[in-house]
Amino acid sequence: MSNPNYCGEDQFIYRICDANGCDTAQVTITVKCYPQRSIASVTNENPDGTADSLNVNCALTGTVYGVNLRPINNNQPALLFTIIDNTGSGIAVSSLDGTFGYTVQEGDNITVWGTIGQFNGMTEIRPDTIIKVSSNNPLLNPVQVSTLSEATESKLVSLELMYLVDPSEWTTGTGSSGFNVRALSLSNQMDTIQIRIDRDVENYNALPPQCATFTLVGLGGQFDSSNPFNSGYQILPRYNNDIKCNTGTQDADFSYSVQLAPNPAQDVLHIYQSMSFDRILVLNALGQTMNTVVKSDSLEVMPVASYPPGIYFLRFEKEGKAWTTRFVKQ
Repeated sequence: MSNPNYCGEDQFIYRICDANGCDTAQVTITVKCYPQRSIASVTNENPDGTADSLNVNCALTGTVYGVNLRPINNNQPALLFTIIDNTGSGIAVSSLDGTFGYTVQEGDNITVWGTIGQFNGMTEIRPDTIIKVSSNNPLLNPVQVSTLSEATESKLVSLELMYLVDPSEWTTGTGSSGFNVRALSLSNQMDTIQIRIDRDVENYNALPPQCATFTLVGLGGQFDSSNPFNSGYQILPRYNNDIKCNTGTQDADFSYSVQLAPNPAQDVLHIYQSMSFDRILVLNALGQTMNTVVKSDSLEVMPVASYPPGIYFLRFEKEGKAWTTRFVKQ
């Protein structure tokens, strides 16, 4: 080839000789090139959520975050993970049919040669080559957000003061590919957050958060199967430590001493206790105190008929320790 940096089509002339003479043949070869690009330059999307750089070949460099979410596809090794560069821009790396000799390890700095694609709204690079540059690179701190959108896709983000809408949706250890669970934030209760627990992360076998509110860290994702691709945003925790109970909301476990009935409640909530608490607080979802009981009895009948429907919290305090649980007002 006349120019080793050439990308496109090139022609070769072959001369084949034998005892009867020589023949020539012309062969045209298409050379695929991978110009280095920034992640941000190939992850822009138009107003309907379609990637602007579909089918573009390029080389992208970034640090690996999280684990391989697709170690096997149709009984063959495969890949699905995230790389993020030092500016915080990220992209999914997706291969259905091979690992290109790479084993996913968070903190690796890699360069991926491949083609930009999209799956269920998620922009991704489909590799032809993966080159490991270095290991044990530092990770960026998560960016605190209050909602999920295109702006959080393939970025490491955090959400504060979260609580599960329905803890029974957290189906520990079940689901062929994982499970989804809905959550809300005390600071933004108009926007339901979808938490995706993939079967390949350790959270899959963990119990749901055992506290009233928690801080959630994870990688922004999307699963929207129809155009426009402007919904289905998710957050995917990587490890158990990505879900942390908020400091002070649960420094004791009094669950063995408390029983609530009925829950959900309409007119009154019965609080059965095997010990007397110094104080019981009823809090609404904004953290405002609705009622207070001092030196509780073994049975407290709490009137709730006047409360607006929604989720409320009961904080039990004893000897400087506290435990919080919740109930639903219908």
